[in-house]
Amino acid sequence: MDHVRLHTRKARLSAQFALLLGAALTGRLAAAQIHFEQSTLDAHNSPFTIADITCPADGANSLYINGPIELIHPDDLDLAKVAPDITIRCENIVFATDAKIVSKSSIAILAARSITGPVVVESQRGIDGEDGVVDSTIYDPKKAAQGQGGPNGGNGRNAETDLKGDWDAARGGDGERGGDGQSGKVGSRGADGRKGANGSKVTIKAGAFSASTKITITARGGDGGKGVRGGRGEDGGNGGKGGNGGKGGNANEVHTAANGGNGGSGGDGGNGGDGGRGGDGGDGGDGGDVYVYITTRDGSPPIDLTIENSGGIGGEPGTGGEPGSGGKGGDGGKFGCGGSGRDWGPVRWHVEGALRGHGYGGS
Repeated sequence: MDHVRLHTRKARLSAQFALLLGAALTGRLAAAQIHFEQSTLDAHNSPFTIADITCPADGANSLYINGPIELIHPDDLDLAKVAPDITIRCENIVFATDAKIVSKSSIAILAARSITGPVVVESQRGIDGEDGVVDSTIYDPKKAAQGQGGPNGGNGRNAETDLKGDWDAARGGDGERGGDGQSGKVGSRGADGRKGANGSKVTIKAGAFSASTKITITARGGDGGKGVRGGRGEDGGNGGKGGNGGKGGNANEVHTAANGGNGGSGGDGGNGGDGGRGGDGGDGGDGGDVYVYITTRDGSPPIDLTIENSGGIGGEPGTGGEPGSGGKGGDGGKFGCGGSGRDWGPVRWHVEGALRGHGYGGS
């Protein structure tokens, strides 16, 4: 049968039911290993912390796997790194009806002669990525700076009729417009979700598979974590207050008092900032590579081969943050007072100057 490859999110599935003469099944002997005087891996003794399980040449020539067992490589301390291999090798390997091998490390099952029974291997390395870390402070209301107040209008000159000269009282100056509030800043970006872990590799080599052997291998990549909602936009700053109108000049015996100046308009409120961008969802982890081989010319294949080694699903992205509100318009400046009238005894020569209007409030 031809060499078959299936790529699923960088994971590779290779099922080769062809002659591999001279295939080396021994490999490098790992630091930790079991030599079997008894020939059973039993669920009651699970988990096994081991790197290499080997049947000795002068001992039992068959290894029996009963019930679900977990294998832990003693050096597999970081799931973000490439998984080290745990190797199981014997002339014959027999899986009981309830047998299952689970591990976060890579698994290599090497049988020089045959593998019998329902073979179930599950890589548990592809754990889901963590969701992004929430920083609650990015949702707190914040406000941009207020606009500066407008300068006040100058006071009008008093009326004069003497040696200095002869002039009317001058009107008070208008107050100037207040400054606009600053626009709010864009909200903070939400944290990204973490990447899902990659699945670990699974390799099965046998001289032949029994006529009833079914193989089920799972080596999925972990799903990516969720991104976090973006932060709240900063509120726009309030507009600055308009300047006050100046006081009108005072009257004298000849000239009338002047009117006060108008108050300046208040500044406009600043625009609210946009909400922050939501965090990206984490990438899904890659599925683990899977290889199934027959190493003899007349070896029979398994009657069924089911493999799930797809990559993990990408994480859900965070939503955009809430926008900030627009700033309030500044208050208008106060009107200027009219100049004082001139009194002489019971006679009122000239009345006070008129008051002028308030400045308009900013928008």
